[in-house]
Amino acid sequence: MSTTLSNSDAAAAPGRSGDTAKGDKGNWLLVLAAMAISALLSGFYGINEYASGTGAVVAIVGALLFFISDAVLGWTRFVSQFDRSRQVVIITYHLGQVGLVLALI
Repeated sequence: MSTTLSNSDAAAAPGRSGDTAKGDKGNWLLVLAAMAISALLSGFYGINEYASGTGAVVAIVGALLFFISDAVLGWTRFVSQFDRSRQVVIITYHLGQVGLVLALI
């Protein structure tokens, strides 16, 4: 009995088939775009007087950095890997999170 997977077995793995990957890609793009648009709009059109000024700018920068992180993750998942993609993700993700937290305090 062999424990290796054939190419057809690997292609049929959950989350890796052609149709599923295409569906995941579309859903991921919609969620990512909605998050980025929501962050930008809330920064530009604050819902109250506390959601404007420096905090809004920091939130927008944090959201954009988080967007870049997710965009790179999506690119490496659905298109291809590139040099230092993991470092780009780690740096932009953490800086984005710092920006979002600083916007709250």
